[in-house]
Amino acid sequence: DFNFVDESSSGFCLITKEKQIPMLQTGEIVGVHIPDAEYQHQWRIGIIRWFKYHIQDGISIGVEILAPNALTVAVRVAQKDTKDIHRALLLPAIANNNRPSTILLPAKEFNSQVGINVFYGQNTSHIILLDPVNINSHFYQFTYQTQATAAKKPISEFNKKHSDEQLDDIWDDLLK
Repeated sequence: DFNFVDESSSGFCLITKEKQIPMLQTGEIVGVHIPDAEYQHQWRIGIIRWFKYHIQDGISIGVEILAPNALTVAVRVAQKDTKDIHRALLLPAIANNNRPSTILLPAKEFNSQVGINVFYGQNTSHIILLDPVNINSHFYQFTYQTQATAAKKPISEFNKKHSDEQLDDIWDDLLK
């Protein structure tokens, strides 16, 4: 049970009175549910940057916001003769922070300049992974370029209201 202590456009601090918290590590991706009348199922996607133990106040966690929401998708390397499908998160561009659209992928499975097929609902798109934004032992985050010829529906047009279950199901796959 965490409470917001401080919030800015780039991140926030959460605090709990608990003396122990679930197995969390710096560098891990977290989804933080922000109750909001307009977007009832909205989750902010962030990365844990720091922990601090306070003798009387409990534990605080610093979280950098990566995106205000995400689209859960399935991905597969396009040119590889494989049937391996991985879960991923598409993060929208953030204009006020000058951040382009990115994709979060399982660590060690993908590289720059690799084409991947992205499956979401009944739609499929082909993207090329460009520059890495974040790379650590938990996940890889890349900018990407959409290959319009392969897309049935542009990825950038996804609905900003996503169900809690979509995000709940993806964390285990990203943290493997």
